[in-house]
Amino acid sequence: MQNTISKNHVIIACALALIFFLCAPAAAQSQDTGQQQQQMQHQETPDFSDARIQKTAEAYTEITKIREQYQDEFSQAKDSEQAQELQTRINKKITDAIEQNDMSVEDYNEVITAAQTDEDLRAELLDRIREMRK
Repeated sequence: MQNTISKNHVIIACALALIFFLCAPAAAQSQDTGQQQQQMQHQETPDFSDARIQKTAEAYTEITKIREQYQDEFSQAKDSEQAQELQTRINKKITDAIEQNDMSVEDYNEVITAAQTDEDLRAELLDRIREMRK
């Protein structure tokens, strides 16, 4: 049961990360920015330490590498069983990448989720990710 919960957390983390990077440009182009800014001002975002933001950026960078590494293999899976086995392996590697950065999946998800609504946090996180990719 613990493995199922852990796998679900990893899947959620991946989905949130994907949504985060797909939605960020669309949100920036939205014509309804005034309303979005008002909503953001009313929502309190947790204050994350620089170390936690850095660890999240490092974990995200590793997760991206894992996804890229397995993308072709996953798309060429012969059947759903093979795809499920591969997904399980990917989820384990993603969980390990997060934990190797001294974070829990929950901590990682919390920062990624907060970055979706906090422009300053999102910018800081993206800057650190870009810096690591240089």
